[in-house]
Amino acid sequence: MVVEIEAIKHQMEENQSKIKEKNDEKVQIEALLEDFRANFDRLTMESKQKDATAESLKEQVWIRTFLMSLQNSLLDYIVGV
Repeated sequence: MVVEIEAIKHQMEENQSKIKEKNDEKVQIEALLEDFRANFDRLTMESKQKDATAESLKEQVWIRTFLMSLQNSLLDYIVGV
């Protein structure tokens, strides 16, 4: 009877140790997932900012091209007069 109690006690200690290991692994995995989420969010925001910057630059190029064309047209008109 004492041997059986000791065996059960030993088994419970092993099970508690395994549970603690699994909980530690779970905490580590959750921390990694949180890091991945944060990095994904940061990279998504950076990508959106770069897209906005690229679009803004395209608009600026179009405006400058239009203004240069307008300027050339005005110069041609003035010189032609």
